[in-house]
Amino acid sequence: MNDELLEVFCEEYTRHMNALRMAETGNRARDEAKLTKIVRDLDRLVDAIIDGVPAERVKDRMETLEIQKTEIEARLTSAPQEEKPLLHPSMGVRYRKALSELRESLEQNANGDAIEVLRSLIDRIVMHPAEDVPKGFVIDIEGDLVGILSLSQTS
Repeated sequence: MNDELLEVFCEEYTRHMNALRMAETGNRARDEAKLTKIVRDLDRLVDAIIDGVPAERVKDRMETLEIQKTEIEARLTSAPQEEKPLLHPSMGVRYRKALSELRESLEQNANGDAIEVLRSLIDRIVMHPAEDVPKGFVIDIEGDLVGILSLSQTS
């Protein structure tokens, strides 16, 4: 494991995850603002009907707004209510430290220590049948990088 490449990976991962989280927060804010405007517009159309404007003149607009309102409410309901925290820029320090400990443990052949370090880095292992190899498998090791990143924020 090249330390320089690991550092670049950690920086890019942090930048990408933070950009995704900020976009997610921005989308929710836009949806909430648009929903407020739609409700206000619907109220105005109802007021116009009460004031004597023929319902036929506002019917299509009301239907369009109701459809938009339903779609936005569905998105807001299905989206998580709480914002995900941004990753700390120095999260890579903790991850690199864990990988260095793993490397040292493996080099010293201290299997007990290596197993504990590995357990702290691996979230799950998923096996899939290999399409190009009969009776073969593809093994995906999914790291608990997010957990390690969270730890780096508290230390």
